[in-house]
Amino acid sequence: MSKTTRKLTNQDWKSLILILVFAIAAIAPAIVRGVPASRDLQHHFRLAVAFKESYSRGDFYPGWLAEANNSYGDVSLRFYPPGLAALLAAVQAVMDNWYVTALLVFILLTLFGGLGAYTWARSFLSPEMAKWAAALFIFMPYRINELYQSSLLAEYAAAAALPFVFAFTERLCRNGSRRNIAGLAASYAFLVLTNLPITVIGSYALVVYLLLRIDWSKLLPTIWKFAAAIALGLAASACFWVSVTV
Repeated sequence: MSKTTRKLTNQDWKSLILILVFAIAAIAPAIVRGVPASRDLQHHFRLAVAFKESYSRGDFYPGWLAEANNSYGDVSLRFYPPGLAALLAAVQAVMDNWYVTALLVFILLTLFGGLGAYTWARSFLSPEMAKWAAALFIFMPYRINELYQSSLLAEYAAAAALPFVFAFTERLCRNGSRRNIAGLAASYAFLVLTNLPITVIGSYALVVYLLLRIDWSKLLPTIWKFAAAIALGLAASACFWVSVTV
């Protein structure tokens, strides 16, 4: 490894540590004052409880919410994206404390979004500038509003994946390697599994972005690789959308 590369790697690590500090700072009000209570939070906790109980039975994707409608149950688990509830249930299984679980999950989602913004910005900027792009994303007023005021928790989780979707699309336009195809597929699957409105809006924006950034001399290979990545993402999230459409 050359001296220049080693210096760049050190700068990246320093930036990533600072992004972690930004993420914790963004969640600090919830750590000090408590997680904002809302009907959306109760809804996701209710789904998470169903997932946790399902995990204990060896079923990783429940299809029936028994506690709903005065214990008559409903099929909302089949129609609501499972990503956030499944994540809450998985973390709670380790932490065994719902309050700590909520704080840890929100920190992870905030960090995830910041890392995505950093990854996307690094396609154009130095580590020094890219870390401030991540900070701007983390402390964006709309993002803060999603968590603390509007309590759009699933949207908050899905929006954290959006920068990765655009970052890997940018990389795919520059270098259509298998790693970039896999990265786009994984981030797009996470998007589908967390929030449908953000998925639809983000998909439209992604197509526009692809057309703006594509190297027209490599049009067909890039389009095929992009389509393959999206298809893989849809296949990875089929456990959800198949249950909705069938």
